Amino acid sequence: MKTSRTIVLLAACALLLQIHISARAQGRFPFIFTGTCTQVNASGNIVKISISQKTLLNDVAHANGVDPAGLTLVYHIHGTDFGDTVDLINASTGAVIANFVGFYFGEDFGRQAITNSTGTIVKRLDYLYTQQNDHSLGAALVTKILQPKISGMQTQISGTMSWVVESTESTPTKICNGTFTIGREIFFNNSH
Repeated sequence: MKTSRTIVLLAACALLLQIHISARAQGRFPFIFTGTCTQVNASGNIVKISISQKTLLNDVAHANGVDPAGLTLVYHIHGTDFGDTVDLINASTGAVIANFVGFYFGEDFGRQAITNSTGTIVKRLDYLYTQQNDHSLGAALVTKILQPKISGMQTQISGTMSWVVESTESTPTKICNGTFTIGREIFFNNSH
């Protein structure tokens, strides 16, 4: 009888540990962005338009036919097998609605990142992929810093990114660029 209770207790602890590890391994952070897009206006003049994570969120939501209320953009470490992503997610559940951009192939095909001797700082050039095209439409210079803290590791990610937004029936081609950083990691009860 005592052995059965021990097994049940160990199984319950293992399940709780698995849930905790799954929640900790999500690697999602608020995406904070500021920049500009350059485009040709209706008069044929080249103009700059300010953009932020809020305008990007609205654009991605609109392109995917969803209301932006209750949604947020997150930087997702290892969002796909190709690399990190910026995803539009449900802010309450963490469910991914759409991918905005992928940071891919920074260390593939012979490319190399720069890493300090302790492995706590990594700088790399990633190619940017969007839903508009199967080929890269830009690049980002990304810096990742991992700082040991008493309660674990603190992750800092920042960079610059430049990309093309291809024209559609209702919008002109845009060349966008700006800087980004991340907020504090977000955790959800379920992993999507």
